[in-house]
Amino acid sequence: MRVVRWAPLFVLLGCVSGAPPAPTQEAAPIATESVKVLEPVTATKRVDIPEREFDATLARDPFRVAAKEPTRPPPKDERPRKARRFAVSELRLVGLVTQTDDPRAMLVDPNGKGWVVGKGELLGRAEMSGDSQTQTLTSWRVDRIRDGDLILVREDPANGRAAPETRVLAMRTKEDQNAQADDRLEDD
Repeated sequence: MRVVRWAPLFVLLGCVSGAPPAPTQEAAPIATESVKVLEPVTATKRVDIPEREFDATLARDPFRVAAKEPTRPPPKDERPRKARRFAVSELRLVGLVTQTDDPRAMLVDPNGKGWVVGKGELLGRAEMSGDSQTQTLTSWRVDRIRDGDLILVREDPANGRAAPETRVLAMRTKEDQNAQADDRLEDD
């Protein structure tokens, strides 16, 4: 029983301690080629660099972040305005009160909140106009409230000679909206 237990060890030792096996085939001779020796390269053109003292004030510090040109923050428009978080294109005209001395219009933002505006009030998000040097904020102002629509005007303060931009928000009844939706379905 003891012999059987140690038998694999003797077999292993016998294989390791034996002579290396003889090669079965001869190794092929290595092909040799002649090596071409290159000549050393020499510089043919010489450039004279003027000697001058190093001036540390002119050198850039490689470990410092390059200073960027400070950007001017956009001007803030603190004027009171209705629905200042939304663009005018996001607002929907849902009601008009006309035939009075002080006509009013009601607009609804995408969140469902209603805004009542009168003539001369600013409406919607302020937008930037002008070039990078003369940026100004422009706003839509209620110009007129007529039967069925609301007229908005926006003037460009950077270009005082330009004609003011006009935008008309028309009020659509449920019947108009349904008819428009039916027209779209028929076109498809």
